[in-house]
Formats: sequence, structure tokens, C-alpha cells
Amino acid sequence: MRHLHQKGISYGRLSRIVSMPKSTLAAMTRPQEGRERRTPAKTSGEAALRLWIRLLKEIKPTWGIRRVRAWIRKVLEMPIGRKRTARLLREEGLLCPRIKKRAHRNQSPRQEATRPNQVWAMDMTQFVLTDSTRVFLMIVLDIFLRRIVGFHLSTRCRAQEWLEALDMAVLAEFPEGVRGQGLTLRLDNGCQPTSGAFQDALRTLEITPEWTGYNSPKQNAHVERVIGTLKADWLWIEECDTFVQAQDLVNRAIAEYNEEHPHSALGFLSPNEFRTLWNNSQGRITQANKTEVALKAA
Repeated sequence: MRHLHQKGISYGRLSRIVSMPKSTLAAMTRPQEGRERRTPAKTSGEAALRLWIRLLKEIKPTWGIRRVRAWIRKVLEMPIGRKRTARLLREEGLLCPRIKKRAHRNQSPRQEATRPNQVWAMDMTQFVLTDSTRVFLMIVLDIFLRRIVGFHLSTRCRAQEWLEALDMAVLAEFPEGVRGQGLTLRLDNGCQPTSGAFQDALRTLEITPEWTGYNSPKQNAHVERVIGTLKADWLWIEECDTFVQAQDLVNRAIAEYNEEHPHSALGFLSPNEFRTLWNNSQGRITQANKTEVALKAA
């Protein structure tokens, strides 16, 4: 169009030929002045925020968009949206890879926890010292609070070690006795929880066992998820030369998890913070509304 106009053909004639307004043709043929696209300059506040995000991801590499955003809002007291958090993580190359969810069979209904100390779950994991010694960690989890209420670390994983973790939980949460309290303990079909000694202890304490299916770790997903968090955020990050060092690490990891770890099921409060919220609410929090209540409290 510019070439034809320069040859002496008027805008009016060109307009009739191509059926376009003269103003549009004039704009198309007008020389484009070098205009640089304006982009908003990165403020010092965003640069500082990016630095905080990088530092946080070095400490908590498994945290995703929601936990990073919750930490920024809670610790830095900065209003930030999910999309901005995702953009900053993506631009810094710190997004966690997506986990593809697979189809699964329908499971039999499990007892739903509607209050603390109603349904516990128990399982164990292992890690190695620098000299390749295996150590085993048994934990007891309160499903409603997502709080670790008992644990035991040992170089062995017999029923006796499982009972040590259970005893710690019972003494801490039921100082006046657990009998008659209606406590349910969710377990897998390992040799320790199915042993005669462990079953005798459950009957003595009047704790009802609830069994998961064979080779079905997802039916005990709450405690499996917490074990994964402990390993990813603490146990796999620091190396231990001795059992004493491993014991110190486990004590610190569980204390920090209960006190500081923002849990999505708790409105990104830590288990201890949610327990305080529950105690102050006088039992008005239910399984259905606990995330909403926790988010409002935060």
C-alpha cells in the first residue's frame, strides 16, 4: 500500500479498490516510528521478594505454589496472589514438577476424624547413616490435626519399637488413660502391627485397629505423606555420622514440623497452630469446615 501511494495513487482511490477506510490505509502506509515497548521496571520490592523465594526454596525444595504463597503472606506479611507467586517461581525456574494422578479403585469407607485424638495412623520409614547403618523411624500421627503425637528411632524395627512410639503418643495425649476414649489406630498389614505382642497391647489399651488393604499405601496416605515431608525437608538433606546425630535430627525435624510446617489441609497453619485454634474454638471446627476456619484465622 505504501508503494502504491508513493506512486501517486490517492487514499480515496485505494480505499475504493480494497474496500477499506481511508484512515486505515493512511495508518498502514504511515512510516512507523521507532517506539520501544514499555515494560514495567522491576521494583526493588520484587527483587527482594525473588531473593526470599530463592532462599526459601533452598531450604524447602519440595514446597509448591500454595505453600510458598502462604509463607510469604504469613512471615513476610506481604499480600500476594497465586498467579504472581506462580509467575515468580516459574521465572526463577523453581516450580515443582507436576505429579500425574492415576485412576484408582474405590476404597471401602474409613472412619472420618472429626476431632483430635479420635483417629491415629501409624507407619515407619528408614534412612541410612554415612557408614550405611540403617535406622528406622516409627511415627504416630493424629489425622485430624496432622500432628505427630509419638515417634521412636531405633536400629531395629520390631513390634517392641512400634510399641515404644505408641506408648509415647498415649502418655502424651491421654495422661489419664486411653481406655474408653474410642481411639482408632489405622495400620498397614506389616509384620509388626499384626504381631501378637502388638495386638495384645491394643486390646489392653482398648484401641481399635483399622487395617488398610494389602499393598495399598494410599489407604494410609496421611501418615505416608507426613513421612515423605520429613524425609524430603529434613532427613534426606542432612547427613548423620552417628545414631546420636540421627536422634537429634529426628527430634528437631518433628518439632519443626509440628510447630512450623504449613499444612494445606489445615488452611496452611502448622499442626500446633491448628491445635491451638481448635482448643480456642471449643470444638466448633468440623472436618468439612476446618480449612475455611483456619484460613480465616490466619
